[in-house]
Amino acid sequence: MIYLLLGVLCSTLLIIILKLFPKYKINTLHGIVVNYITCVIVGCIINSTSPNVLATGFAQSWTPIAFLLGLFFITIFNLSAITTQKIGVSITSMAMKLAFIFPILIGILVYHESSSALKILGISMAIIAVVLSSLSSGGSKKEKVATWLLLLPIIVFMGSGACDSMVQYAQLYYFAGGGFELFSIMLFVFAALIGFIFAVIISIKKRETLQIQSIVGGVLLGIPNYLSIYFLFQTLLHTGWESTIVFPLANISVVISSAIVGIFFFKERLNKFNFIGLGLAIVSVIILIITTH
Repeated sequence: MIYLLLGVLCSTLLIIILKLFPKYKINTLHGIVVNYITCVIVGCIINSTSPNVLATGFAQSWTPIAFLLGLFFITIFNLSAITTQKIGVSITSMAMKLAFIFPILIGILVYHESSSALKILGISMAIIAVVLSSLSSGGSKKEKVATWLLLLPIIVFMGSGACDSMVQYAQLYYFAGGGFELFSIMLFVFAALIGFIFAVIISIKKRETLQIQSIVGGVLLGIPNYLSIYFLFQTLLHTGWESTIVFPLANISVVISSAIVGIFFFKERLNKFNFIGLGLAIVSVIILIITTH
């Protein structure tokens, strides 16, 4: 349980730091690339991984999965930023948080994990809670959105679900007994390499330079980013809980903690739907925890 709580704390810190990026004029792409480089360094320190050991990560049976995860990480991160700017925070947030539906369906249909009535009730309440918590109160001027832009949240939803599903697959088939440490570092190595190439191309094209605030922001983002993945694997490994419990429990707990942070630290106002969603989220967490006993 402690690993789950630490993972939720790190994921919440991620949201807080990202929210502060615009305030400190941090270049999002530069910050994200520095963040992934930081993830690699933090991972090597925590797991006492030397450069020689790291080099072996390019020729493992799980290397293609790590590469795909790295590619998806950097792509979805940037698409999420674009979706937030073009369509809005609420839609983007909902697309990312609802992605836990993918590992749930795969866990039940493919990996034959349990599907008791109580678990299904908890998961269903969690889904409704995410939708309600992401509904913004109207009132502000609505701009017309180009039809093609409506594909962005769908891509973010599918991409986030693919990431969760690949983590689920890797844990079940390669790291059920542990040994995920090098894998968790390598997926960030690939994300950093892909992001670095992309950032250099964009920076040359737009004549942008790396600013000190982007470095600081990226470092601060990278520490909880790596730890969120690290603690997710630890939760899957040590609790004995099925993935159909871990993923919804982790995601909905982040919804609750993010709402609390938003209210008390960013003075955000919740509408009645948000409060109902928050209440359902708390109840769903209680139900899902009960199913683990």
